[in-house]
Amino acid sequence: MKPKQNDENYIEKYDAYFDPDENTWIEDKCGNKECEFCSKRPPTPKQAKKENKKYPYRKLNRRIKNEIKNK
Repeated sequence: MKPKQNDENYIEKYDAYFDPDENTWIEDKCGNKECEFCSKRPPTPKQAKKENKKYPYRKLNRRIKNEIKNK
């Protein structure tokens, strides 16, 4: 079963959704070695978490959505 793509399973820095249970990216890399997102994406989301210490993107996404709703 394919995991649900939602904001909590998305890392904006890498523009990719992940499956937290399987520790896998849902989307493949684009293949462009110069892509600002894919070229720097670690092999697993867990490694991305270690590199960033936490996922600040969740809060950022929610804040931006709230700002848009309140306009």
